[in-house]
Amino acid sequence: MDHIISSFELSVFINNKSYVFEVGQTYLSHSKEIFTLTHKERVIEIQSNRPFIRKDVNSKKKIDWKVLKGRAEHHQALELIKNELDSYIKKSEKPPFDWSTHPKNMPHK
Repeated sequence: MDHIISSFELSVFINNKSYVFEVGQTYLSHSKEIFTLTHKERVIEIQSNRPFIRKDVNSKKKIDWKVLKGRAEHHQALELIKNELDSYIKKSEKPPFDWSTHPKNMPHK
């Protein structure tokens, strides 16, 4: 099953400056997805192969990111954006576990 991600804001610190991007998942198929990041008038489109990799639950492959449109001023800035985007997606795929509902933490009957 494909993981649809709602629009969100992504904060990235680049050269001691905070940039806030509006991020939307603009395309999703069984093999790829495209995110559009907007900051003021600047737009960057980034494609990943995450849906293809996630089909194989045991896959240890790393997600490949590719810029389709736009550019970042520095390669390091683009890497930071990709890392933050990847981190956000991983958190949305696997939300924190609620240990309070775990059977071992329930009172004995």
